[in-house]
This record gives sequence, structure tokens and C-alpha cells, in this order.
Amino acid sequence: MGRKPREKGKNRSKKPRVLDDHVQHGKKFRPPLLDYMLTSGHGPPVLEWVRWALPEVLWIKLLIHEYGIRNAGELVCATVEAGKAASTVANRSYCMASDFVFTSEERAKFVHTLGEGPANQVSRAFATFVKFFPDFPMAWMVRETNLDDAIAEADKLEEIKQLVGDVRSRRDRPAMEIQTCAMFSIVASGGLIMHEMPDFNLISEYPDTDPSREMGAQVRASLNIFLGAATGSAWAKAFWERGRSISQCLNLRRKVPPPNTSALMEANKAGTRFARAVAMEVGQLAEAFPPDAQNPRRVEVLLGLLQRQSQIAADMARMPPLSMSPWAEMGQRAMAETLIRLKWLAAKDVQENYEWFVNYGLGQEKLHIEHLKTLLEGEQRTDRDQIKAEIEARESWLNEQRYSWLQEVDVGGGAHDENLRTLAEAAGCSDLRSLVFQPMSSDVHGHWNSIARHNLTVCANPLHGTHRLPYEYARPIHIEVVAGVLNLYADSFTVVSTLAGSESTDSAAVKAWYKEADEAKGWGFYAPSEENLTEEPTENDADAQTPNSSASPEAEDDSTS
Repeated sequence: MGRKPREKGKNRSKKPRVLDDHVQHGKKFRPPLLDYMLTSGHGPPVLEWVRWALPEVLWIKLLIHEYGIRNAGELVCATVEAGKAASTVANRSYCMASDFVFTSEERAKFVHTLGEGPANQVSRAFATFVKFFPDFPMAWMVRETNLDDAIAEADKLEEIKQLVGDVRSRRDRPAMEIQTCAMFSIVASGGLIMHEMPDFNLISEYPDTDPSREMGAQVRASLNIFLGAATGSAWAKAFWERGRSISQCLNLRRKVPPPNTSALMEANKAGTRFARAVAMEVGQLAEAFPPDAQNPRRVEVLLGLLQRQSQIAADMARMPPLSMSPWAEMGQRAMAETLIRLKWLAAKDVQENYEWFVNYGLGQEKLHIEHLKTLLEGEQRTDRDQIKAEIEARESWLNEQRYSWLQEVDVGGGAHDENLRTLAEAAGCSDLRSLVFQPMSSDVHGHWNSIARHNLTVCANPLHGTHRLPYEYARPIHIEVVAGVLNLYADSFTVVSTLAGSESTDSAAVKAWYKEADEAKGWGFYAPSEENLTEEPTENDADAQTPNSSASPEAEDDSTS
């Protein structure tokens, strides 16, 4: 059993815990509904709209495109009722294309029930689509004359792309028109009895009014019951495979106007001045903060961590392009971790912790030496001499401080077995870990939430579903990121200078840089507005056309609700 969510009203005086309304299972936190579904054996309530449902209900979009939503709604109802009359299978809703896989006798009965006029309308609406997608489960409804008249040309394929692109986002108006027609047909044919019938006519107002949005939510929730059968659909698989075989991937690249070269040079000059100033103020602090001759570790550790912060900040200030992702996140994450350790050491300020810090680092050095030694065992390497030389150099450095045969190795990674979260809480800087270190760890480790944003984009060809492609994002220079890095250094300087007993604990170097940045208005470096960005297809897709906005890289991913 997992930890239950805390009841509302209890412990109100305490700061609310993140994910406190979730159910905890070890190191995993589940939303209550998902936890119920999993623990009760029902599985997660997943409906992937684009991957499975969209191909199954696309036939409704074809009718809407041809006849308008009102006439199409009546035609969808007639089609669903005819399907029910023709087939003896009881558990079908007949809102999905795969529900219409009939025998020859059932097909004849379907056409007879539907009537000649509506059957001709369905045939005309499906004809061009069937030219490109012959495995469409409802293709048998297209008559030979309509199929012969249909044209399978590039502009018609683009039209189909447009239709699919229009309905990729489940909550947008085009997709809601499909779902409203489907739900109306199910209710009208007796497939579902609703105590509170939604006003399906509100689709004309969707999503501009509250009642229409409420209707939309009710339709989506109710339709999930029937569209769940689409998961694993053979037709859905065939649709996307066919789409990929008849059209190319489309990868849009966003172009950002290049930065002003002279402005970049001015920013570099300001950064160089900052680097000199910060080196001077750290040096002056070191002179005013001499180590204890008997116990030098405290001052050595504090000044070493501060120097690390100053180097990263100076490099970022000198080279504003480092403010681009992912280098910016990597630098800020490293500085955030260093600042947390600095604040923890300062909060405790006991010799034991400084000794542990040094001992842990020496242990990591010994561990690396041992790994290098394993490279020389039982393996013919051409670089044996270089490896031996590196081992000797590292052992010499280690032995100057502590003999390697007396050095322990701690593989836990935390101060006295405490992780960084515990250190941040003890130092009173939990927000620094939660809002800077933790999210930027995803960029350092290359987690999905990082690479999906910064390294991949949804293929802009609607016939390819929502698969992702490698993508070179526009990465403008962010002067705000440089400022954030300098702030982390300034905080570090304050921590160390306070322990040193300095009269001034503010970084003069950071203040001077801010003054220059304000006067130069950030040298013009900022996140460009959307209208300043242009998009173009990649070179390997020169034949593909740029789709409409609904098929852009920002198109919605497969959604659940």
C-alpha cells in the first residue's frame, strides 16, 4: 500500500508539500485516479487521440469537409443506424471505421438501410481518400464511378494532410466537431442513455463560451468509453504506415536573426572587465581570509568553491553564447549545487564537515585511479604508456595529501550519507534545489523532458502522426541567463565573505556588470518574439510544403482526456 494523500485542513501551519495530494509508492508519486486504476487492476486510463482514435473517426471529418457539420451530422447518424441494422455484433458503437468491416451480405443490407441518396453522398466524400488509402475499412462504400472520377494528385494529398492536421489537437474546434457528431450519433441510435443530455448545438459556439466548453468536456469524457476500443487498431497502424510511405517527413527549422556582431563584442568586453574584477575581489578576499596553519581545510574549501563559482560566472560573462541551451542549464546547475554545499558548510561551520569534504574528494580520486589500473589488466592497449603516466601523476598528487593505501572511498555521494535535498533543507535553501538544481538536472542527464524540448520536434507532416525528429532549435542569447549566473556567484561571495568577517559582503564586480548591462540595455540580447521568427523546411525535404498552423511543430501531442 502506498502513502495516502494528506487530508485537507491538517497541518495547515506547515508549508504544503509538493505532490502532497498524490499517493506515494517508494520514490514514485501517483495521482489518486491513476493509483486507483493501477491498484484495482484496471490499468491506466489511456486514450491516445492521435495514434489510435484519430484514424478511426477521420471518416466523420471527410463528411464534414464535404457537406458541412449540420448535414454531415445527419449523415453520420444515418450511417451509424445503418451499421447497427446490418451487423449482428452488439458491442460496436459504429463511430469507428473498423466497426464497418462487413461481410458481403452485411454490406448489401447496410446500403439498403442507408438508402441510395445517402450512400452516394458517403461514396463521393470517401473517394479521393480511398485513392490514397486503399486499406480504409470503409473503402467498400465507394462506388466504382466515384473512384474512377477521384484524382490522386499532389494537391489532393495536401488537402488530406490539411484535414488530418486540423484534427490533431483533440480540444480544438475541428476535432470537437468530429467528436460531437460521433457522440450525437451514438446517443441518437440508443448506444448510450444520458440523464443530462448535452446541447450538441453548442458546437457552433465552441470554444468561445462556457456552456460550449462544458459540452465539449462532457462529449470527450463520454466518448472515451467508446474510443477505448481503438487502442491497437489494425487500421490505425495501417493509416500511419501508409501516410509515411506516400509523403516525406517535414522538419521545420526556426531561424533567429543573427546577433549584432558589434553588440556581441561590447558584451564580451564587459564580460572581460567583469572577469578581471571578479578575480581581483576573490584575490583580495583570500588575502583577508588566511587559513589556520593547523587546520587549513576550512578556508581552502570555502575559497576553492568560491573560485569555482567565479570561473563559471566569468566564462559566461565573457562568452554570452554560453547562455544558450544546454550550456546555460549545465552551468547554472553546477553553480546551484556548489552554492547549496557552500551554504550548508557555512550553516554548520564545523571542522568535521570540511574534513569530510576533502576526504570524499580524495576518495573519488583514488577510485578513478583504480579504474585506470583495470584498463592495464589483461588487455593489449596501444596507450599503456600514457595510462601509466596518468596513474603515476594522479597517485603522486593523492599521496602528497594522504597515502592511497590509507585512503577510504565513499561511493554514497552525500555528506555523512545525506543527499543534496537534506543539505538544502538544513541550509535553508530548498527553493534553490527545487527551482534551479533539480529542473536543470534533466538537461545535464538528458532526460526526456529536456531532449523533447531542446533536441526533438514533432514532424510537421500530419500524415506521420506525432513522431519526433532531430531538431536544431533557435537558441537566442539570453542576457537574463548571464545575469542569473552572476547572481549565483554573488550569493556565493556573500556566504564566504561573511564567514571571513569582511565589512562588505556584496560583490562589487557583479554590481559593475549590472550597471554596464543596464546602460547598454542588455546589448540587445533577449528572447525574440514569435513574429521575429521564421520557419523553413529542411533541405532534405525540399518537395514538402509548409503546412498550416494546425500542423506546426507546436501541434498537441497525443492526449488522454
